[in-house]
Amino acid sequence: MSRFDILYFSIDNNPKSRAGLEALHEAGFSLLVLAYEIPLLRVDPKRPREIYIKPRWYRRRWLRDHCVANYCHSKKIPYFLVQETDSNAMLPVLEALDFDYVLVNGWPARISAEISALGRIAAMNCHSSLLPQYRGGNITYAPLINREKTSGLTVHVLTQQLDQGAIIAQKEFDLDANETTRTLTHKRAKFTGDL
Repeated sequence: MSRFDILYFSIDNNPKSRAGLEALHEAGFSLLVLAYEIPLLRVDPKRPREIYIKPRWYRRRWLRDHCVANYCHSKKIPYFLVQETDSNAMLPVLEALDFDYVLVNGWPARISAEISALGRIAAMNCHSSLLPQYRGGNITYAPLINREKTSGLTVHVLTQQLDQGAIIAQKEFDLDANETTRTLTHKRAKFTGDL
């Protein structure tokens, strides 16, 4: 049976996922990475004839700087690039492996209890707010919309109640008066590595 320190759930092309991965790798942890691949092609079901494709210059620069899969490939970290958000889809493969921790950092769906149980020591999530504020998904830019003065990150125990687990660590940081979604995303990425 293959053994890893961490089973890492992430989103490919996500600065926060990439920063966390780099910090863990540089700290010497052995990792198996599942990276959800966000399609570059999007079709709106209400307007199926309108297709949005991100411009090529944007894709090249973003992929170079933030791609989890590229980082894994360059550092010889084993990874799966997946297009299925159901964490149980990989369960037969993952059950044959041994993990100390399960760490979620950007996965776009709830992690099942079966996957959480694969972490021999703990299963954790890195959430993009200072819990208990802004629980749930798609909260990334809520502090900007609500004109908050600070924001932060929380690492907490993964439970089946969304973002309700015991808090392990938090990092609070100031928001600038002219903070944008882009600068907030990069600020979170920077501090993710610290947590």
